[in-house]
Amino acid sequence: MSRVSLTLYRAPGIEGLLDAQVERALAALPPLSRLERPGVVVLRANCSELLDLAASDPALASLAVLEGPERPPSDSRIDDVVTPRADFAELVMRGGRALARKRVAAAASEVDGVRVTLEGVSWRDLRVDLSSTEVAIVARLLREPGLVITESELCSLDSSGTPMTARALHTHIYRLRKKLRPVTCLTIHSVRQRGFRADVAR
Repeated sequence: MSRVSLTLYRAPGIEGLLDAQVERALAALPPLSRLERPGVVVLRANCSELLDLAASDPALASLAVLEGPERPPSDSRIDDVVTPRADFAELVMRGGRALARKRVAAAASEVDGVRVTLEGVSWRDLRVDLSSTEVAIVARLLREPGLVITESELCSLDSSGTPMTARALHTHIYRLRKKLRPVTCLTIHSVRQRGFRADVAR
């Protein structure tokens, strides 16, 4: 563990899901009050208490291990998923990227009444739930409102840990615009051949 700057924990119940050598490389989960930060908890998708903890803490990320051929869970609290074939290096990579996305979201905080949280966007009495990738995109745009953020930078924010294509980014932007339509003070602009810009009306 000393070669990485974060601690990877194995949650109870994942025994036998990952390769035995990978499981041994993960630290045993201590009492929750003693979890070191930054940290990544490798768990089953039904570990609700740990998912709640990680979702509320930008210095903790959750990696859910898929069991068999199941589809990735839709639980927005899960930061990323891995297959049982994942090795330790992949866990470190995906955990690190998940933490980076959460730091981006946490840093956005609030811009002229529009607040970005790990779960979505809130404005006045309105709350809009977003996926982790959508949160990361909005947070990055609002970190520097009025400035153009390049497509390549936004493409690196995919919650899968792998940069998305430009087409996938445009799909996310399209969905974001629809979801955020009730937040009438916030507009996401396309800037031809450059990227995207968020404006917040005062």
